[in-house]
Amino acid sequence: MAVLTRPDLPPGGRRGLADALDDLHHRAGWPSLRALGRKVGCSPTTVSAVFSAPRLPSWGMVELLVEAMGGDVGEFRRLWLVAGAPGGASTSPGAGIAGRTRELEMVRGHLEAGTGLLLVSGEAGIGKTKLIDTASATTDVLVGRGAGLPLSSEVPFLPMTSVLRGLLGNLPMSEVLSTCPAYVRGAVASLLPELDSEDVQPAGLEGSARPRLFSAVQTLLEAAAQRRQVAVLIDDLHWADKDTLDLLEHLLVAGVGVPVVGAFRTEDPAVPGSALDWAIRLRRLWNVDTLDLPPMTQAETAEQIGLLPGPHPRTPEEVGHIYARSLGRPLFTEQLAADAEGPLPALLDDLLGRRVMALPADEQHVVSALGVADRGLPVEVLQAVSGLTPDPLVAALRELDRRRLLADSDGVTVSLRHPLLAEAVRRHLVPGEAAELHRRLARGFSPGGEPAEVAAHWQAAGDPEQELGWRIRAARLAQERIATAEEARQWRRALELWVAGGDLDEREGLRRVDAEIALLDALHYSGQDEQAWEAVQPLLNRVDHLSPLVAAEVLYRAAIYGLGMAGGPAPIEQAARAVELFKTAPPSHGLLTALEVYSRCQAFSGQLAESWETGRQLIDTCRSLGYTLELGRALTAHASHLSLSGWTSEIREVLDEAHRLEPSPPDPVNAIYLGTHETDIILKFGGTTTELVAAGREALDAAEEWGLSPDHAAGVRYNIALGLLWAGRVRQAADLVDGSTQGPPTVQSMYPHALRVALDAVRGWPDEAAARLTATQAAAHAARRETELNAIVTDSQLWSGRAEAAFDRLTDVLQADNEVGKFDPIMGGACQILAVRAAADLADDEPGRRDELRHRVTNLLGRADFVTDNPSQAQHAYRHARAAELSRLTGQPQPQEWASAAAEWDRINRPFDAAYCRWRGAQAALSTGQAGLGQRMLRRAAHQAREHVSLSAAIQRAMTDAATATHPPASPPTQR
Repeated sequence: MAVLTRPDLPPGGRRGLADALDDLHHRAGWPSLRALGRKVGCSPTTVSAVFSAPRLPSWGMVELLVEAMGGDVGEFRRLWLVAGAPGGASTSPGAGIAGRTRELEMVRGHLEAGTGLLLVSGEAGIGKTKLIDTASATTDVLVGRGAGLPLSSEVPFLPMTSVLRGLLGNLPMSEVLSTCPAYVRGAVASLLPELDSEDVQPAGLEGSARPRLFSAVQTLLEAAAQRRQVAVLIDDLHWADKDTLDLLEHLLVAGVGVPVVGAFRTEDPAVPGSALDWAIRLRRLWNVDTLDLPPMTQAETAEQIGLLPGPHPRTPEEVGHIYARSLGRPLFTEQLAADAEGPLPALLDDLLGRRVMALPADEQHVVSALGVADRGLPVEVLQAVSGLTPDPLVAALRELDRRRLLADSDGVTVSLRHPLLAEAVRRHLVPGEAAELHRRLARGFSPGGEPAEVAAHWQAAGDPEQELGWRIRAARLAQERIATAEEARQWRRALELWVAGGDLDEREGLRRVDAEIALLDALHYSGQDEQAWEAVQPLLNRVDHLSPLVAAEVLYRAAIYGLGMAGGPAPIEQAARAVELFKTAPPSHGLLTALEVYSRCQAFSGQLAESWETGRQLIDTCRSLGYTLELGRALTAHASHLSLSGWTSEIREVLDEAHRLEPSPPDPVNAIYLGTHETDIILKFGGTTTELVAAGREALDAAEEWGLSPDHAAGVRYNIALGLLWAGRVRQAADLVDGSTQGPPTVQSMYPHALRVALDAVRGWPDEAAARLTATQAAAHAARRETELNAIVTDSQLWSGRAEAAFDRLTDVLQADNEVGKFDPIMGGACQILAVRAAADLADDEPGRRDELRHRVTNLLGRADFVTDNPSQAQHAYRHARAAELSRLTGQPQPQEWASAAAEWDRINRPFDAAYCRWRGAQAALSTGQAGLGQRMLRRAAHQAREHVSLSAAIQRAMTDAATATHPPASPPTQR
């Protein structure tokens, strides 16, 4: 297979097409250029240009290749149209329109080969004009274009005059007219004075002039169609004058031989009734088809934003926010894209504000209530907030419905038609009006409403006392629903309001200090450990003034957050003190948690024997209390801590006991806890992907069944994805990671982002990997997880030729005084291999540095020793790979050492690592004259590295070099 080079393109439509083609080529099994050329009937060079050239390929060639590789032709047609749009990195004439692939093809097809009228209909701002203009601009048909205008008085035949002038201005006018009966010139001259006919007939008069003109226009259009393929396009038909509408109806009834496309606005009370009657009447004709444009999807909205000129929001969060406001109306999206978080743009305020500000008083009361509520309201609540009695309320609702300001009824609530209408309403409220409406809404929703919503209305009404009570209720309800991020938000706001009294001050049966501790838990369980660490500091400052048990609750939480954020001796000291304080009272849940945290801190500090002893105390306490749920967690944590010294049969026994427990009721958080630790242990010790997926399945199922956010099971998903990547199953790993790595890396999301770096390197996207690595590394440094992440991401630097940067980073990690790597000796061993590999890469490029690099590596390995007492198969593989890299660093690579390392990787199903070792072993074999061995190793490596783009390319080059060395080119014949 020839190695394809991905074109260096900026983000946009052209790069999206290139990426999709590359992905399809991958899914098709990497067919060679020659094989594809044979299928589509062209040269391999032409095929290569489609994949690799920066210019936009022709649609015909893309279509043939997509069919040859079994891809979705319709989807690639859409991508090709986007790539050809302005800003799509191409100067080819393209669509310049987001989505609407089917609709665009339908309009273009009608212009090119249709009959009768295609009426494109939809509400204002839905994209009718953009669609028909794009279709007409991307066809070879000569399109005569006109448009209706909302003038104060009608101008007869205004749109049709523009149509005829556009057609005849691009055709030999005299030749077209010469084929028509003599009367045509005079009749049409009433619309086109430039014809300068002596037989001009007044336009729009009664009697014979009108049918004469209609017949003349039909004859002229059909005569033009004899010279060239032509079509008629009229925008804003709803504003067209009555004469134009009558003329169009005549042409359609007469069966004019020229296709007509018209755009017609629906759901607008300002559209004249005569135009609506005309549209209804025309829809009954046999040669009239209607294309109703729906709102765009969120994906199409994102695509539209990407096509707009200038800087616009690109993140999924920003796109989602815009879509929530625009609901897929392209005009609204375009206006909102300039400032996703800003106020209602002036154009939309003018458009929508006029519709609501000119309403009568009763209707104003109703839309004000709906606008402030910003959602649908039950009729009884709407009546209470608006202050209207039933009959006036019904009358107001009927009038609002007639004006198209209300959404279709669901039979329960009344809503405004569009969220931007609500924004327009709120923007025009007078001072004090909004606060009173919020107060009415809060009372209207009490007592059975959603506490968070009621609290928000009390906040807007300026009543902090009422708001505080509802915030506490909202936080408790979020806790019941395991909505931890929402719970944290509610507790934080409650504490902002809770300014009176001390720690024991009570509201809603809750002490203030209990609310502070509840906030800590909500922040921690929603993955916001940085914020939890900040929030615990005020409590630590007054911990000596708290009761012993409350102080213990604060201390063990501080130890949890400090373990990740601060390090040092403080966490283990805080956890030890928490255990002692809890032991002054009867055994409790607090003691169990403190023991678990203490054991974790000991393990993190390298005190493994002490950690195991604390873990056994925890297990014994759980058993004595009969706490099944807590026992399962204790057993799992104990197994994890035992694994730090290597694999033992005790680990399996402990995990099996945890699985046999059946807590009642089922606890999804506990299932996720078990799944995270067990998948982590399987990763460390080389278990199969089947075992890995099985270990995490219960956790993922529990998260889905309980509707938990993706963050809850992020650790399980990460472990499974990493195992799949190691097993060479790139696509499955990407399915678990790509969707959760759209935003910037944070301390909470650094693990999936680190894995995304590794995936991008494997997929052959070095620039994307490098950019993400920089941000991910900053998050990892803040969380003191350099060793765990560097073992995964540094490989991407080595494949992109940044060996010096990789070596420096790994040196810093392996020399770190905090000994973070000892918390995970498996990943620490991986960092050792990568450090030696980086040094060997540098030595190969600069042989003069070999001795210096070898000395640095010797010191580095002596300082950071990650050997365990009971090595697993995974650790055997790490040791063999490290020895092979050391032989390369010395300048004396040994093929057999590489072969041994590859065999170890094979035993634990790590095909990419095995392929890498065989590639290096083949290089060593070829350099020592063992061509046969080298070629055998390369063939095996090529098979194993099929989904690793960078490694596959390196192996391909080595195979070419090996073939050249085995069969050198023949010398030219000697001349006699």
